[in-house]
Amino acid sequence: LAISEKVLGPEDPDSATVQNNLALVYAAVGAYAKAEALFKHALTVHLTILGREDPRSASTMTNLGDLYRRMGAPGEAEPLLADALAILEKIQGPEHPETAKALNNLAVLYDSMGAYAKAEPLYMRALATSENANGPWHPQTASSLSNLAVLYVSTGAYAKAKPLYVRALGIHEVALGPLHPRIA
Repeated sequence: LAISEKVLGPEDPDSATVQNNLALVYAAVGAYAKAEALFKHALTVHLTILGREDPRSASTMTNLGDLYRRMGAPGEAEPLLADALAILEKIQGPEHPETAKALNNLAVLYDSMGAYAKAEPLYMRALATSENANGPWHPQTASSLSNLAVLYVSTGAYAKAKPLYVRALGIHEVALGPLHPRIA
């Protein structure tokens, strides 16, 4: 980041992308205040220089929205995740793998809020999009299956959840091998 900001300047979109990536690290280790500041600055730069309809703007919106979800601030998260989804659907199309991820991110937020009726159709669209874009044996498809299964368990629909979990497990076994820790 220091090199990028020195060479390109802190207001350069590439420097902002590096800030976004560093913020992901901070978010992963629970340093939410540091992550939030970096995400906000990166988003401001991306929106100002690249505009709303750029994948980097949508990616940074998604990352900041997901951070707010983790922080327990759904009111802050929802507009960012919804905007990112709308942008990706427009610029990359409804069948693009990044659109599937955006659908999933918004569904995870609604699921965490207990808004299952809003989450389920988004999870279903994410699953269908991932299957079409990535194929039925892709790890992202397995994640979509697992997320929908979690929703069904939360709502007591265990009969719907089980086949999704079984299918996700099969994909992970093929992709990761039977002895991978994630399989356990």
